[in-house]
Amino acid sequence: MTDTDLLDGMMPYVDGWESDVDLATRLVGASWAGCWPCRDSLSRQVVADSRPTLAGLAGACFLTPPGAPVRHSPHVSLATRAWAAKAHHKAFTADATAALRSVGELSADDARALLEDTLDHWMGTRSTVLGMFADEGHTDTPPT
Repeated sequence: MTDTDLLDGMMPYVDGWESDVDLATRLVGASWAGCWPCRDSLSRQVVADSRPTLAGLAGACFLTPPGAPVRHSPHVSLATRAWAAKAHHKAFTADATAALRSVGELSADDARALLEDTLDHWMGTRSTVLGMFADEGHTDTPPT
């Protein structure tokens, strides 16, 4: 398993506006590892230079029906609730592209808020995602 296999196939795709899967994987991995300086540095890069990556990460969390409750959650930012409301039930429809591309129109502050909420969501998926790879013989511990 390469580093980018972790998120392979999990993020939505917009033709001509591709996510950086390696950057996304490093950012989620830094979050899971609790490396806050790494997370901060990579987060700045995503907000400034890789909005498609932010859209892919957020879309994987909030674009599908299981992510729908975030629209009403007091635990996420107003920016995340507004974007999730716009994106709700748009997965697998022609409107998904517009919802994902709208991430590029967010202010830097709103994009940071959406990314923080998205990473918090990814933090909660750590055991589930790693469990999928454990079934294939992969673990999150280095070989001895």
